[in-house]
Amino acid sequence: PWALLRTILQGGRRSGRCRPRTTRGWTKSPGRHRSYRGRARGAWADALKAAHPDLSAADAAAIVGAVKRVIARRAAFQTVSAQDQARLDEIARQTPRLPGQSKGAWADALKAAHPDLSASDAAIIVGSVKHNIVKRAAFRTVSAQDQARLDEIARQTPRQSRQSKGAWADALKAAHPDLSAADAATIVGALKDDIAVRAAFRTVSAQDRARLDEIAAVTPRQGRSNAAWADALKAAHPDLSAADAATIVGAAKDEIARRAAFRTVSAQDQARLDELAR
Repeated sequence: PWALLRTILQGGRRSGRCRPRTTRGWTKSPGRHRSYRGRARGAWADALKAAHPDLSAADAAAIVGAVKRVIARRAAFQTVSAQDQARLDEIARQTPRLPGQSKGAWADALKAAHPDLSASDAAIIVGSVKHNIVKRAAFRTVSAQDQARLDEIARQTPRQSRQSKGAWADALKAAHPDLSAADAATIVGALKDDIAVRAAFRTVSAQDRARLDEIAAVTPRQGRSNAAWADALKAAHPDLSAADAATIVGAAKDEIARRAAFRTVSAQDQARLDELAR
């Protein structure tokens, strides 16, 4: 099976696309860094970073088949100055991790002992990602005045039965055009990054809107799903970015960016990434 996978990888190299290749649970690039289903893409990216300190989050994401934003927020890819590292080490020394304490619980304890500690710093200390820490109650603080304002917005546009957080955020934005992604995220109980990438929160100039409308007119949806329509748009318009495609189809940029049609690297870069993965 490895010979077959090697052939597939070589074909992917010629096409200029970087895609994860899987078989029986393996995501493989030939050689020592092989990712098994039990070894998450993030963990594989961490291992690649440890072996290749100069590896960027973008390149690591291309190798493991993930989104750059997801990899960039991992502790291994968050560079810290010697001064900041010493500061974080001192905080960790003052509030050490207790036996059996989860990373999240330790982060909560650190926040309680150091109220000014940011989610980013806590994530670096405990060895987690900011995404997982920032959504914890201990790190989500809003002034009483702001909370009252957000509660009023939520009261005017309440969450409908079975409505997802993202859909509710879209409805809030439609009813309150000046609502920021950060405020919408606080109301619906989501992360700002997850809301900010939604089409409803991505402001587009009139000129860009006309350009995107023209692209959509040339390649209409025709009953396709958001993702399938995005693929069709990319095929018809090779220079179309994931961000623009997401705006056209009404999806999040991350959902489109990780699709094979939008994940292209040059043959030279592909060869370099394959060598790192090997």
